[in-house]
Formats: sequence, structure tokens, C-alpha cells
Amino acid sequence: MAASPDAELRLSHESSRRITMLRFPLIYGVILIHAYGLAVKFSHSSISSASWPVLLAQTLISQVLARTAVPLFFLISGMLFFLHYDASSAWYRRQLSSRVGSLLVPYLFWNAAVLLLMCVLQSLPMLSVFFSGRGESVTTFGLFDSLNALLGLTHDPIADHFWFIRDLMLLALAVPLVASISLRVPRLSLALYTAIWLANKHLRPFGVISFDAILFFSAGAVISLHRWKPERLDAYWKPITVGYLTMALLDAVILARATPPQGLQSSYDGRFHLLTILLGMAWVWVAAGQACRRPWMESLMAKLAPLSFFVFAAHELLLEGLKKLGYKILAPASFAEAILVYLAAPGGDGRHHARGRRRVANALARRLPCGHGPALRVDPVRRPARPSFSRGIA
Repeated sequence: MAASPDAELRLSHESSRRITMLRFPLIYGVILIHAYGLAVKFSHSSISSASWPVLLAQTLISQVLARTAVPLFFLISGMLFFLHYDASSAWYRRQLSSRVGSLLVPYLFWNAAVLLLMCVLQSLPMLSVFFSGRGESVTTFGLFDSLNALLGLTHDPIADHFWFIRDLMLLALAVPLVASISLRVPRLSLALYTAIWLANKHLRPFGVISFDAILFFSAGAVISLHRWKPERLDAYWKPITVGYLTMALLDAVILARATPPQGLQSSYDGRFHLLTILLGMAWVWVAAGQACRRPWMESLMAKLAPLSFFVFAAHELLLEGLKKLGYKILAPASFAEAILVYLAAPGGDGRHHARGRRRVANALARRLPCGHGPALRVDPVRRPARPSFSRGIA
């Protein structure tokens, strides 16, 4: 269905192009976040590559540069969710109905698949060493543990990167409240949310949903509902670039110096780090605008975009196995070997999916999260259709 004139006003052609440009790179950013680690744990042992140069390089890439990915996912999901908002109960029911197929079904499918696969792999002596060591073996799970792993009732699901999908489902239920607040007090609400996020990033209202989801999904809602134009940031391209890269380097040094021997904990939420993420989101958005000026790059990212969700959904199990295999083979003792394993695992993961799974991924990208319409196809002559960012990611 063609976008309405009102929706076209809410999402400019330039924003559409940038969303498509970012879909695959941001997924790769998520993979790099999960690739972080100075050691890998096996069933009864571990191998470490801890050294200052390795720590600094991994911290800069995974804990600073790549940390813009998840907030941008929520931001863009919020922008796209409210393109056709009309405040009617019929619209709300349609949105919930569409999310059953585009969010709930893939959420259950992928978590069930990972649960079953982990049970099989951990039962095979030759392979169990590569898929264990992170927690309790799934072969020992009872009924509640299995349901908890599948649904993420008291913690993240077994495919723990699917916490993003779980939070999107919860936000979909709360859309009338999000819309009401975003329409009435947009600036005040965003200022309040940001202050809370800076004070306690890991606050979880109702014990489950992350505050990252609330803040950035709401920011996307405000952008769409009030027709804000984020591309206006382009006027500040140079100062944003200089400021962000300077802050990113400083942030990486601060994080690396504060890192304990076992590696940086995900709960770190220093204020300077969070401010660096906010500026980094602006930088990624304006950098995407610069990249869109290069037709070959825009064409390449448009071709990779349909792969995004499948790579996201299936990457973590394969990434963990590749990391452990790399550590087993190389037992990295030098900076070059440690960085090779660190970068090769997510690179190999992406190439694996891009080769053998392209046709499946294209089908999934048309069907899976978050169901905002057909994927954007960039046409140099005709105006592209409205993009489906989160069908290609999570």
C-alpha cells in the first residue's frame, strides 16, 4: 500500500534513504558488540588474550563505536511505527494484529530453535565444548527453565539478543500512552527520559523492559508525530565528527583503564560514555547522509539490507562457536592474533549468512520484524517506497 501524503511528510525521502543505508551496518555493529571479549570459556577451561593494546582496540570498536547501534534501532523503529498514526482504536488493533506475525512469531520461532539446537549441541561430546561454559547447560533445564528461556519472563531469552524484539512487543502494547505523551509534551518528556537514562541507564520499569527502549522509541515517535527533520543535523557535520571522534577516543581510554581483568561489564554506564553514545547517534545519522552521496555505496547497502534480520537472528550462536574455534586453533598470544580472531569471527559470521542464506533471508526480510511494509528499494530515477527498517533487523 502506498504511503499516505501525511506519512510522506512525516518521513522525508532523505530519511528513507538513510534508514536503508543504515540497516546492515547497524546489524554489523550489534555483532561487533557481541564479539567483544578478552577470553572465551569452555566447559572446564578458558583461554585469554588480555593485553592493553587488545583491550583498547576492542573497547573502542565494540564498547564505543558500535554502542550507537541499539539506540538507533529503537529510534528508527519508533519513527516508522508512527508514520500512519491516527489515534483510532481501529489503527491500534491493526498494529497489534500485524505484530503477532512480525514480532511474536519470529520471537518464539528463533528462541525455540536456539533452545533446541543448544540442547542438541551440548549433548554431543565433540561439539559441547564450543557451546558451553556461559551458564547452566540447557540439557538440565526443567519445564519453567525452558519456558523462561523461550519467553524471557525473568531474564533475557535464550537467544538473548532477542530482548530487543521482546521490548518492541511491550512498546507496541503501550503505543497509546507513548503517543499521548509524545503529542502533548514532546520536549519535556524527552528531557525527562534522557535525565532518567543518564542517571540510571539500566532501570527496568515493570522489571523487564529496558529504559533504552522507552527513551529512543519515544524519541522516534516524537520525530514522526511532530515531523522533525533529523537531516538538519547535516549543517553541523564537521563539528559533530570532530567532537564525536574525540569523545570516542577518550571514552575508549577511560573504559579500558576501568576494565577489570575479566573484561568490561555490560552494566558500565558512566555519564561521559552515555553522552558519547548520544553524540555518536547524531554522527552516524549525518555520516549516512554523506554515504548516500556515493551511488555505489547506497546500492550496496540496499542489496545487503534484506539480509539484516536473518544475520541478526542467527549470528550469536555461530559467532560464539567461531570465537572459540579461533581461540582453540591460534591460542592468540600477540596483538595481531587476538585482533584477527576478534574481527574474523563476526566477519566470517556475516559472510556465512550472505552466501548460503540469501534466498531465505530475502523471504524472512519480507515477513519478519517489525512489519512496517515492504523493504525500501533505492531507485535512482523513481522515488523509493516507504522503508521497512525493522523487518530487516530487530
